[in-house]
Amino acid sequence: MSVAVQQQEREPIRVSIGAQIRIPMDGLGWEVLSKLKVPLTRDNPAFATARRGGHDVKPKILGWAKEDGWGGPELVLPRGQAGLVVRILREAGLELEIERDVCEGEALECAFSGTLRPYQQPAVDAAVRGVQGLIVAPCGSGKTMMGMAAAARVGRTTLILVHTHDLATQLADEGLDLPRLTGVILAMPSRAKGRTEQRLGRVMRPAPGKPTPRLYDVQDESVGIFRSQARRRMQAFRKVLGEIKPRVLDLRQREMR
Repeated sequence: MSVAVQQQEREPIRVSIGAQIRIPMDGLGWEVLSKLKVPLTRDNPAFATARRGGHDVKPKILGWAKEDGWGGPELVLPRGQAGLVVRILREAGLELEIERDVCEGEALECAFSGTLRPYQQPAVDAAVRGVQGLIVAPCGSGKTMMGMAAAARVGRTTLILVHTHDLATQLADEGLDLPRLTGVILAMPSRAKGRTEQRLGRVMRPAPGKPTPRLYDVQDESVGIFRSQARRRMQAFRKVLGEIKPRVLDLRQREMR
């Protein structure tokens, strides 16, 4: 009597790539798990230093690979290790089902017209080469320019996060050229005519099908210096736009006059 044994097909490993990488641990085996964890494990340098001083510091080992039991045992890894994770799993002969749980943004028609310095170009090239990139550079090295060049290379809508107002305005003042912009909000008091004209010019650029752009200038009439700065901005508006009759929204009365 002969018995036919049919080998059960193995389901592909689902790899979810979002803010983190999540991989179900079932079926991976200890050898594959070890290969995924070891590259993300380092000795804690503060541990040895503290021990020499007679202090107790934990942990001794730093690890960036975590195990999460929510919804089943999963291995959670930093998103920047996507290339390493995929290579290790494929070298183990595993079939992968990659799920990208990220916002890809919209295609953006933009170009970087500046000139990068010799040390900036390799940094930009490296930053956009992988899933994510990190540029570490000292003050004055032109990180703003490198960031804008990288965003133009990617060619998609870009979320820019900064921790100071000066950095936020610097990004808008240094080379931003998006003709399809339809509105600008000036919410920070300023009296610099040149900067005001420059910001207004961003939204005045022509583009196919573009509606009439809108300018919103937030003013505080209760403070003398703010009133003075608002008058200076109005002079800049008239220089660019000619004679204007602005509509005023009084936020205290919530009515347009």
